[in-house]
Amino acid sequence: MASLLEFKQLLHDGNLKQAFTDYELDFNEVEFDITGTGDIQGYKTEIVWKFEEPNKIKMFKKTGLDGGTGKEIYYLPWASKGVTKVSLDGSSPAHFVTSHFSNCRFTMSFHDDQAKLVTVQHVAGDTGGGSTQRGTTQRDALEVAVPGAVRTRRFSISGAKRLGKLGKALMEERAKTGTTYYDTYARVFGTRGKNGSWVFYMQDINEEGHVVGFVDTK
Repeated sequence: MASLLEFKQLLHDGNLKQAFTDYELDFNEVEFDITGTGDIQGYKTEIVWKFEEPNKIKMFKKTGLDGGTGKEIYYLPWASKGVTKVSLDGSSPAHFVTSHFSNCRFTMSFHDDQAKLVTVQHVAGDTGGGSTQRGTTQRDALEVAVPGAVRTRRFSISGAKRLGKLGKALMEERAKTGTTYYDTYARVFGTRGKNGSWVFYMQDINEEGHVVGFVDTK
C-alpha cells in the first residue's frame, strides 16, 4: 500500500525510478519561487514530505512547527524571460527541485561520464514566441553555454504537438540534439545516488494534475 514510509524507503534503497514512477510529487511553487526581475539565484532549504491519498507526496518548506529533521534540497526558481542555473556535485544537497515547467526548457550539461558534476538550467518559457519555432530560437539564445560539458540533455515542455506537421518536424529536428518534448506541463526532480552520480526525473502532468508520463536521464 502506498505510503510516505514506502516512498522514503524506496529513496533510501536507491530504487529511484520506482519512487518517481509510483508516486506523484507535488509542491506549491509560489512558496518556493522568488519574484522580481533581478538576478534570481537558487538556494538550499529544508523540506518535509506529507502523504496524500492515493499516491501523492507533497513537499513543504520546513517550519519550526514541523519538528524533527527535514530533508535538505537545492531549489532552483525560474526567472521571467530569463534563465537560472546551478552546478551540482558531491557537495550539493542530495536532492534537487526546480519550479514547474510550462513552455520552459530544462537543460542538463554533464561534465563527466559518471554524471558526478552537472550544470542545470531552467530556461523561461514566457518568451514572445511561445511554443513556436521562434520561441525555441529565443530559448536557444537564453541558454548559457557550459564549457567543458561532455554531454547535454534537454527537456522541453511546449505545445509543439498542437502545431501539426510543423510541430512534428520541429520535435524531430530538435531530437537530434538531445531535446525531448512534452506537451502538457511537468515537474523535474534530481537526486544524487550512493555512487555520487546525478539522475534527473521528469513527471509529465496532464490538465487534471495527474502523472501521464515519466522519463529519467539514464
